[in-house]
Amino acid sequence: MSLLGIDVGTTAAKAIVLSEEGKLLASVRREYNIVRPQPGWAELDSSAIWRQLEDMIREAAAETAADPVVALSYFRQDLEYMATAGIGIKELRATGGGARSNSWLQVSADILDLPLLRPRVTEASALGATILAGSGSGVYASIQQAVSTLVRGDRTFNPDPCTQAAYAESFARYQLLYPLCQSVRPG
Repeated sequence: MSLLGIDVGTTAAKAIVLSEEGKLLASVRREYNIVRPQPGWAELDSSAIWRQLEDMIREAAAETAADPVVALSYFRQDLEYMATAGIGIKELRATGGGARSNSWLQVSADILDLPLLRPRVTEASALGATILAGSGSGVYASIQQAVSTLVRGDRTFNPDPCTQAAYAESFARYQLLYPLCQSVRPG
């Protein structure tokens, strides 16, 4: 099994694939085309970024042959892009400060129409470092064993069908309006 990590940064996107032992199998980086229509402005074309991400994911996954790849995205439109790239997401995981709010997680599950799992440990960077330290020091035989031992669920927030339907209707309107707004810029 290989592990795919994606970082959508400010100026570039990066993707790496690691073996469960932590060996780097693939590394891909793409700079964004930053548009500067006037001094002090910086704009990114989100559609172009997602096309780049799709290409990066395919390229990184191709270097790992038949190893399964798990991917995660948190925004509804991003999930649509992932689906068109052939990546099906069945569950999301919440980390960081927002994971402390039951209300926020329920709203997110409703908007995204996917179950949202809050892990017991929501500080992902620190947990990742602990997983690597445990596997690197020999406490765990592999990264997979460290993850199996240390990553546990706390609560799953399932989409509420009634609320989700209202959000789906709003998202459909957004999809119609967003392309029309892209060409409008304040003078």
